[in-house]
Amino acid sequence: MVNCKMWHAVSVIAMTVSSAAHAQGTPPAAEQSAIGMDDMTRDIVVTARRKAESAQTVPVSITAVGGEDIQKLGLQTTADLQRLVPGVILNGAGSMSNTTYTIRGQGKAVTGPGLPSVITYLNEVPLPPIGSFTPTFDLDNVQVLKGPQGTLFGRNTTGGAVLVYTRTPSYDFEGYAQIDVGNYNKHSVQGAVNIPIIADKLAIRIAGDRGRNKGFTPNISTGKRQDNLHMDTLRASILFEPTDTIKNVLIVDYTRIETNAQGYFPVVVLRPDLQPLVDSLRALGRRTAASTVDPFDNETFWGLSNTTSVDIGAVTIKNIFGYRYTNVDNLQNAIGLPAAPLPNLGPGLAALGLVPGQPGTLITTRNHSVSEQYTNELQISGSLFNDRLSWLAGGFYLKAQPAGVNYLVLDLFRPTPPTPTTQAIVNGALGGVWPVGSLSDTLYGDQSHALFANLSYALDDMGLHGVTLNGGFRYTWDKQSICSNSRVSVALATGETIAQPYSGLAACRADTGSRFGRASFEGSARSKAPTWTLGVDYKASDDIFLYFTNRRGYRAGGLNAPVLAPVLSAFQTFDPQTVTDYEVGVHSKFRSGSWTGHFNIAAFISHFDKLQLQATGITAGSGLPGLDSTNAPAGSALQINAGTATSKGFEFDGHISPTPGLRLSFAGAHLRQKFDRLEAPAILAPFFHSPGGFTGAPKWSYQFAADYEFDLGDFGRMALHGDYYHIDQYLQGPVRLPSYSLISLNAQVSNLQGLPITVTAYVDNLTNRQYIQNIIISATSFGINSGSYAPPRTYGVRVRYDF
Repeated sequence: MVNCKMWHAVSVIAMTVSSAAHAQGTPPAAEQSAIGMDDMTRDIVVTARRKAESAQTVPVSITAVGGEDIQKLGLQTTADLQRLVPGVILNGAGSMSNTTYTIRGQGKAVTGPGLPSVITYLNEVPLPPIGSFTPTFDLDNVQVLKGPQGTLFGRNTTGGAVLVYTRTPSYDFEGYAQIDVGNYNKHSVQGAVNIPIIADKLAIRIAGDRGRNKGFTPNISTGKRQDNLHMDTLRASILFEPTDTIKNVLIVDYTRIETNAQGYFPVVVLRPDLQPLVDSLRALGRRTAASTVDPFDNETFWGLSNTTSVDIGAVTIKNIFGYRYTNVDNLQNAIGLPAAPLPNLGPGLAALGLVPGQPGTLITTRNHSVSEQYTNELQISGSLFNDRLSWLAGGFYLKAQPAGVNYLVLDLFRPTPPTPTTQAIVNGALGGVWPVGSLSDTLYGDQSHALFANLSYALDDMGLHGVTLNGGFRYTWDKQSICSNSRVSVALATGETIAQPYSGLAACRADTGSRFGRASFEGSARSKAPTWTLGVDYKASDDIFLYFTNRRGYRAGGLNAPVLAPVLSAFQTFDPQTVTDYEVGVHSKFRSGSWTGHFNIAAFISHFDKLQLQATGITAGSGLPGLDSTNAPAGSALQINAGTATSKGFEFDGHISPTPGLRLSFAGAHLRQKFDRLEAPAILAPFFHSPGGFTGAPKWSYQFAADYEFDLGDFGRMALHGDYYHIDQYLQGPVRLPSYSLISLNAQVSNLQGLPITVTAYVDNLTNRQYIQNIIISATSFGINSGSYAPPRTYGVRVRYDF
């Protein structure tokens, strides 16, 4: 049942805010105009419902961050949204491009199959799970939508969506150039130029960003520094309006990243015999890494979006075509240790001469994934009955497929060096192949088709002024396909694969078996489901907007790969996950004398069925009967359906401006969740880490910020900013990450001595708080839960010239 106490609390707040707003009255038109020039609302025009409207009149929990604020705060990627939007948790690891989010306890594990619960869109094109990294230069705005999505646009999700919009060309010649220098040898250059070609018909905008730093993490094994930045990004946009009714925007972007990879560190020690090694490493500095390999992370991704709009009287036709290409190649020491004591792996490996406690590699990973994605979305929208009825109908198509190799090499529990007995047996009888490691080729395909429609009807003609009924429906057909194999081909001497990875789908399908393993597995899983939105909103005045919505969300089912061992065969496929969500909210603005501001609050409750969760660390050395390197789950992870759950909470944001130039803002999120029925199979209990709660679901997260602007006479205009972010402890897999707080400050002088120059001095993570941002190894079999640190204290100066 819907939590009545929660709705009652929000209703009381709504009535209180509404009464206060009406008591304040409405100022004269001239006064309203003056207020519109200061910090009263700072309304951002959003397109969450595929039409331009104020964020204050959208019946959904939404946070919008304008491009000016993104530039002022110096956000490097959309991952930095976490400290600006409480309730959004970054949950990505393995590479910079594997950026996924968790909203309201819904996200995606960093490895293994399964679609994300939160999707990032770039210029209305959904980004693939790998390749969703988005540089934040020259942006128009970023919008974060919370709760199930899909009846209005794009792909269906159960957690939310992050919408990123870059700046489109205009018909003025303008642009900017910016340099940024800071500690850790940071130096970056970015800029943009907007060039009108034909007045009011054709314009182009070219923007680029080049970023470098030396890295935050020294690696004592390689002598290099990890967590470094070496990124080049280019974007070109073309605006073409041949007539007053036709508009086309083409945007092409390219990004290249070459780094020494993320640094991983032991977070929780599960095997006592590893503790001395961990202690010796931490004695060198908690942010000092060691590894058995020379890590790297090289990534290339590019894509385009082409949006065509045609106005035909009262009807608008819009088509959005998207293409994304992703090439990620990395080598990682996932455990964060050099050669470490190997555990007792049973009589099978003991027969090969393996001695428990001898030094070896616990786990290193080599991953190379090349994929592409095509999407197309057609929308037709309009209005009827003197604009009382707004309608939108459309269709969505997505096809994702391999565009080259897609493999993972797991170098597991390999002795370095091997004993003479191990060397003789493995080289003599097994052809030099270490039987625990594996080469897993997993070539996923993903197709999604959907039809959707949405209606909004204003009831003014019935005497219910300001009341609007909203309804949306979507039907989605999904197909997940796979060609996969897991081969025993890791060399005892080097930890590298002897067999060649499949070059693509054709090579995978052609493998009928070899000395390294069985024939390839090819299969598919189909799922379909209706989803909907029903709601009502009430615009009580220009300053008060209330809404209620009920939504049904859906997350497609899929397959685990390769052909699993008989003991795991029941988990070869997994079913779709659904969520039924209820949300009530109030968006308000207020004014009283010189005091202005806004306050928004939303409360929600979500019921999940056939919850998709993950069992991890299931390798050939796990001890399950009949499990070996050829039939263990790819990436050591299984996606399963594990029962039902409920999450509920509320989110709020607002600001107060006591006087022009001074702005105090705040935001927060409160989340409570529980498993109503947990159905973890007994055989997977050692690998199932979710009973403690949802991953990425802190009870509280909140943010406070202060901004003060004032004139410096002929010298320019000063803007001071400070923000404080706090997040409670929360789970990532089996690891409960501790709470932490961050402080960021900056001081900016614009219009420097009458010139279009802006100088900003900044410091992020002022107190140099060291905190783990992601857990990468959550299985117990390796004796360590490992993770990566967030950036330390960084500071620097940015200089920007606008023209």
